[in-house]
Amino acid sequence: MPTSRYPCTQQRRSQDGLSINQNQDRILDISCSKTRNLNLSPHAVLGATKSLEFEISHSLRTESLPSDTLHSKVRTDPTRLPFASSLRKVYTCSKEDIACCSCHGGAKDAKLRAFDHRNAYQVMEIKGDGNGKFTAKSVAPDGHPPSFLGREHWKLHASKPKHCALREAWGLDAALRPCLPDLNFPIAAADGPKITVGRWYCPFMFVKEACRLRDQMKRSMFYEISLEQFWQKVYACENHSGHDKVVEVNALFGSLLVVMDGGKEVVQDRTVHGDDGMVWFRPLDSSAKGIGLSLAVWERIRWEQGRGGWIADEEERMVRLEQHEGTNRWKKFACYVLVERFVVKRMDGSSVLTFDFRHSIKVRSKWE
Repeated sequence: MPTSRYPCTQQRRSQDGLSINQNQDRILDISCSKTRNLNLSPHAVLGATKSLEFEISHSLRTESLPSDTLHSKVRTDPTRLPFASSLRKVYTCSKEDIACCSCHGGAKDAKLRAFDHRNAYQVMEIKGDGNGKFTAKSVAPDGHPPSFLGREHWKLHASKPKHCALREAWGLDAALRPCLPDLNFPIAAADGPKITVGRWYCPFMFVKEACRLRDQMKRSMFYEISLEQFWQKVYACENHSGHDKVVEVNALFGSLLVVMDGGKEVVQDRTVHGDDGMVWFRPLDSSAKGIGLSLAVWERIRWEQGRGGWIADEEERMVRLEQHEGTNRWKKFACYVLVERFVVKRMDGSSVLTFDFRHSIKVRSKWE
């Protein structure tokens, strides 16, 4: 799976996989800290004479990195940022070849930058000694973490966010997906029953909503991404004469439908993506900003669909002849195309984005 989505499995460890000092909520081990807000201890880094300026942060484990690796801390409190509008800033490692030396002989800290999953200098490996003391190291070979993170023996404290009860999510069910849903539903129904063939969780930093980041985090620290399959009716007719044996199917449908907030059809803004690593989807009937989805997630979704046989055309024309081979007269006929739907939901269950991929090469017919 991509580095922005990962499976979640239930584990029998205290405090959702964290080893925590029960008296102080201090973290002793972060090997599985996927559902916690992490805060640095102020005394370990700033000293007693300085005010606490560490913000809500979140740990993100990825499959391409060791399980005890954290992405850089994401600053979310607008009162702690250099500029009121500079949300989604993250700590970034400085480069060895361009870093200026400070009076203490170390590399100068890099400025906070917008989060970008493609930037290796925004990824740090957090290592602990098993007793609750940690240090950070840049994943980039020539990178230096911020001075307060690069020091040894700082501490972490944990708090559990609201609306963060993760269900089992094993990723893609490779055995179930090729089986396809049954057609045991009446023709009167526009769509067949939906079956879930995949589920992942996407951390908040890979989705941008039209609100303050701090409010977004409070509402949904994670986003659930599920993959559903169902049959969708694209053509239907009735046998009025009672003698017809052949039906000519002629149907036109789009290969992809994107819906926002459970109802508004949206269009991908192809002119805006890359600078912030986001793909934007905006309502067709509005100039609203819409929803941003990480380019890494979007590319992986499209790759998964291409692997499943989806053809990326704007519209598909289906023309075919269907012959009734039964002995009884038929009254109704319907032709269905397989739809694979990726649904992005907040932790409260509300829908953010829905992607319907219609697979024109997977067609079924039904007679009644």
